Amino acid sequence: MRNHRPTKGITILVTLLIGTILLMVDYYLESHQKCGIEFIAKRKWMQDASIALILGTSLAALWSFNYQFLNAKKIVYEFIFPLSIAVFVLITGTIGFLELKYDFGDAFFAAGNFLTLNTSVFNNLAGDITPTLWIMAARIFGGVFLAYAFFLALILAVGSENYNRVKLRAYLIRTKIFGSRNLHVVIGSGQKAVFLALDLANEQNEHKKVVLLYEELGEALESMLENTNIWFMKGNPSSRIGLDKTHFQQANNVYVLNETDEKNFRTFQEMIEIAQAPHSTVIISKWYIHLTDPRHRALITPFAAILKNDITKHEIFVHPFDFCQNIARKVTHEHPIDRFETGANVAQVVVIGFNALAQAIAIQCLRLGHFRLDRYLQIKVFYTPDEQANVDKFMAAHPELFRTEQLFNSIIHKPDAERYKEVKEYTFFRKAHIVLRDVIRFEPLPEAESELVSPDFSLYQCVSAQNCTSIYVCLPSGLQSASLLNAILPCIEQKREEITQKTGDVKVFCHYDFPDKEEVVIIEQILNKITERKVPVVCFGNSQSICTSTEIENKNRDRLAKYIALLYKNVYGRDVDFTTDLLNKWQPKLWDEAALENNWKNEPEIYRESNRQAADHAWVKFREMKRELKNIPNDLAHYWSEEELPVLAEMEHRRWNAEKLLLGWLPLLTDPTKEQKKKRNEQKRHFFLMDFATLPEAEKTKDYTQVIGLPYFLKNVPDILPPPTQSKTS
Repeated sequence: MRNHRPTKGITILVTLLIGTILLMVDYYLESHQKCGIEFIAKRKWMQDASIALILGTSLAALWSFNYQFLNAKKIVYEFIFPLSIAVFVLITGTIGFLELKYDFGDAFFAAGNFLTLNTSVFNNLAGDITPTLWIMAARIFGGVFLAYAFFLALILAVGSENYNRVKLRAYLIRTKIFGSRNLHVVIGSGQKAVFLALDLANEQNEHKKVVLLYEELGEALESMLENTNIWFMKGNPSSRIGLDKTHFQQANNVYVLNETDEKNFRTFQEMIEIAQAPHSTVIISKWYIHLTDPRHRALITPFAAILKNDITKHEIFVHPFDFCQNIARKVTHEHPIDRFETGANVAQVVVIGFNALAQAIAIQCLRLGHFRLDRYLQIKVFYTPDEQANVDKFMAAHPELFRTEQLFNSIIHKPDAERYKEVKEYTFFRKAHIVLRDVIRFEPLPEAESELVSPDFSLYQCVSAQNCTSIYVCLPSGLQSASLLNAILPCIEQKREEITQKTGDVKVFCHYDFPDKEEVVIIEQILNKITERKVPVVCFGNSQSICTSTEIENKNRDRLAKYIALLYKNVYGRDVDFTTDLLNKWQPKLWDEAALENNWKNEPEIYRESNRQAADHAWVKFREMKRELKNIPNDLAHYWSEEELPVLAEMEHRRWNAEKLLLGWLPLLTDPTKEQKKKRNEQKRHFFLMDFATLPEAEKTKDYTQVIGLPYFLKNVPDILPPPTQSKTS
């Protein structure tokens, strides 16, 4: 529903009230005086004014109602609007015949003939009597009513899909002539595609047009589209016939979110073929492709290069995204895992369930969990019996997270084996005074209620004075997650109360994916009431909140990443004093919007994602040094102390190591030449996968550079995503 404008509604009501008062006065005068022709003539201005005001404001009210409530559009066009025309014809015709001395009953039925274009009533008029303006208006609008009724019948015969296609074609022709095209195409079946289309249609832009192409939706989802201004069409999203219906080549944004990665990628390939056709017309467009597997997202880059090379015809920017990754990024940004201000030194993450979302949260924590060496991350996963295959697949895909020699030897052979072992030990296991046994552990989730509430359940051991504990419950359904929390929250609260040193910090996050936001709020209130908010519970991942253009496009969260990307471009390979030549004098032209966007769109997706991860970790660095971000001082050249800079630079290097290792990269023993470097990158081999102490000075400078640059960006760029609020002990 769109925001209501009170001034418009008040104006309509006041005008309608004035017209009604005039009409009431007219009838009062008529009832107290003789009603002759002269008297009617004297009162004619009052009749005309009052009726015109009433009918005009009624139509204005209908038009306003139609644009205020999208669900009322079908009712307005198919019932209220034709009914209003019919009533208008009957009223004006009746008034006209009353002026010609007809009885009221005869006048009413004579006016009804105008609805069928029956002109036989004119044969009964005397030859010297001319039809009045009221009668001529009724006659004209009677023809309008009949034409409108024929138009509605034609729409019903043609069907809603063909009618939507006609409207889309007419819109494209109109915007080609007059410009100002604002077309958005959603391709996909299922709840997420429908929610995204509804979000686009509900935005405060009456000129925005939304097209939805789906294969199968079901009655419930189709009914959600019936009374909206979405042009929805049925077709195979992976076929040329289906895609041609949408005219996606001429859309500003295209969102592809079918149920599987395979369908999305096939749709993407077909879109490329259509866009490259000889007679295809493509405007500046952004394509957002939903892909859950990182390897599938990496495959986007060479395909996007095909479009990029044909710059004379296309200007298409391809952005792969993953809903689960977006949710994980959002929840860990808004509620950090590193709440060390309580006195803890371990960021303990507990994940219950191991579906796609749970895995995304675990990976995001592994990317963020790089602090000073006296602080570290530990993750414990409790999985259901149905998720055993997910666990096995995860362990096989990420041997860098485990110290088991069998896993280690299965993926790499000497002479690089020792180097690989050293870098993963340095990145994930070696801390200030200890060597961690593991960084992530798996354990089956007990099925019996008695085991869940038992004090011996290992989950409760994760709540301790030295831990800031974040518990993410991601079971197959929101109801299962809420039910589990209903059982274990009292035990978590009891364990927290047993801690002698009140430094332990526990937060619980429940994935409750119900479409209705109000239901989510209610269940969150119920769960918080169990412990009286001593163990705060936050529900996250609601479909309506996540399936929006804002969340998919990630403009705010990409903002800092774009500056980091441009930063590396400006200093890479240059012999400059970074703080003096680039940032301390803050040159706006160097960082203007055009330079920022131009550099970002030319970055391969793998580098964009790397910069996003660096931006996500920036807030960890500020929290680690207890920096206040609301009032950044002007003396930015000395923002970090000499003691802090090396610590933060090493944190950044370990984060970069983790990023590469999690993607399956392996170390090289020798530094490749420029000719070899591209080939080695394609093989996912990198010479700088090593500890910070042995890193070449030129590479250390990159880490220092990023750390130094962060406060400059936050100080000079006001629209960067606001930092999360510092958490407090519950």
